[in-house]
Formats: sequence, C-alpha cells, structure tokens
Amino acid sequence: MPIVSRDVHIDRPLTNLVVGFEPQGTIVQNFLPIINVNKQSDLYFKYDKGDFFRLPSTTRRAPKTKGRTVSFNVSSEAYFAKNYALV
Repeated sequence: MPIVSRDVHIDRPLTNLVVGFEPQGTIVQNFLPIINVNKQSDLYFKYDKGDFFRLPSTTRRAPKTKGRTVSFNVSSEAYFAKNYALV
C-alpha cells in the first residue's frame, strides 16, 4: 500500500513550550508542565542554563551607537506521548 503525504507526520517544534533554566526553589523543577498537544510526537526547544548568565564585559555604549548583541544556543528534543487509560 503506498504512503500518501497526509498519512505522514513530520515532527516540528511546539510553539507553546520551551524548556530552559528555572530559578532554584521553584516547584517547576519538580515536574514538567502538562500541555495539550495536537500530535502524538513532535519537538520542543531547550535553552542552556549557561547562556542566560553569559553577558558581555560591558553594556555601556556611546550615544547613537548600536547596543551589544547577546546570543544564546537553542537545541530541540523530541517527545512521544504514550497512550494510557484507567477503566
């Protein structure tokens, strides 16, 4: 049986979830958020904790000059939602 394009799902990043650094002492570190998803598998973005604390040595600038640019790395990971049920 041939595979048609509507039967194939290509994972793409979620737009309502990003996993990154959370401050100490918050309950978010104890669990991942539960969100509704449209597909059984897709991707989500992750940020590196170190990128949030890496700042240029100075952020001062002269009038009418551009400000410093701060960059950070983003990676992605896949998820697969398993089916569970209670009867």
